[in-house]
Amino acid sequence: MAYLTDEITSVVNGHPNSQIDELLPWAHAEKPETKPVA
Repeated sequence: MAYLTDEITSVVNGHPNSQIDELLPWAHAEKPETKPVA
C-alpha cells in the first residue's frame, strides 16, 4: 500500500518521464523510509 501511495503521489506531482525507472518496485525498496516531521 505504501509503495502505491508513494508512486502515485510522485506521478501526480510531476515525476519526469525520463526517470520512470525510479518508480519501479525494486527501486522503491532501496529508498530509505522517511516519515514527515511536523
